[in-house]
Amino acid sequence: MSMRRLAGGPAVVAIAASLSVVMSGPGTAQAANSTHVLPVSSHRQTIADGTHHQVYSSAPGNDAVVVSDFDGRLVKTIEHLDGAWGLALSGDEKTLYVALPEVDAIAAVDTTTLSETRRFAIGDPYGPQNLAVAGGKLWFSHGDTGEGAIGSIDIGAPEPVVDLGDVPQGTWYGQPLLRAASAESDRLVAGETAVSPAELRVYEVGSGHAQVIAHNETPGGMVKDMAVTPDGQKVITAATQPDYQQQFRLSDLTQIGQYDSGLLPNNVAVAPDGTVAVGIELGEDEDVWVYRPGETAPARIIDLGNGGYPEVVPQSLAWAPDKSRLFAVRFTFDSQVILEVVQDPVAASAAAAGETTH
Repeated sequence: MSMRRLAGGPAVVAIAASLSVVMSGPGTAQAANSTHVLPVSSHRQTIADGTHHQVYSSAPGNDAVVVSDFDGRLVKTIEHLDGAWGLALSGDEKTLYVALPEVDAIAAVDTTTLSETRRFAIGDPYGPQNLAVAGGKLWFSHGDTGEGAIGSIDIGAPEPVVDLGDVPQGTWYGQPLLRAASAESDRLVAGETAVSPAELRVYEVGSGHAQVIAHNETPGGMVKDMAVTPDGQKVITAATQPDYQQQFRLSDLTQIGQYDSGLLPNNVAVAPDGTVAVGIELGEDEDVWVYRPGETAPARIIDLGNGGYPEVVPQSLAWAPDKSRLFAVRFTFDSQVILEVVQDPVAASAAAAGETTH
């Protein structure tokens, strides 16, 4: 079963200053964004590693993960990762896990050497696609259409064992998106990706098994991205419907807030202090909104437009832990995959105040 998603023809490596930068409000100095063309033609997920100051972007159509530094410079392209899809980091950030749906396996990559050290066969010809580390285990989605399930690997054991039956096949229609507040968290959140209205479930995983503690059957459309807040109390979703990012209380999945962005939300990223960034699929001059902790009015609205497709692609926003940079990935008309590095992303902007940005 092919899981490839291509952005187009081959891209070339290049680094250039971005020509489209949202100007800051009065009295606020702001550095220019930088734009970096990645040496791949596809994208699935981007995450950031605060220990090694590296950004990882999976490229399923290229069987690769691209590694960049926090300034956007290419560090390495890790190849031979068949259908590289979902990504997850171990709690100590020493290991990057990569879902390999083309060969029904998960790769473990050393984040210092950037070399594959181990491969886990999952024993299901459908998947895995999405990954998360929580409760001492690596959790993964798997299963054919209509038979979505969640399995786990006890990565802390001397001889890790793959368990396909933690959440049985048929519990989900598609392979759900998986998220946790941290690798130490005993809560795992799953969201439906293949049918609307989508479901959300919260699982208690501290016991080593997944037990449902909250369920919401109609939170919105198919989930494109989601993030659990660092305090483990809330989850924020970006879905095909409604046209804003929803915030749910983790204990019972009651909606308690929203972030008003625009048409077809497709990105959510939360910084360690609770600062939220959201993105949309149909951006023009407004692509990414940044919200300070506890606030529902944006501190900054960022325009990534630079010709081609200005909008960020799903699951492509990631924070540097100190919030000095926000990373985003977008496509262009000529099939390039672009990594944008936004400097000082929390600085207030004129756009957030309702003023002209250009």
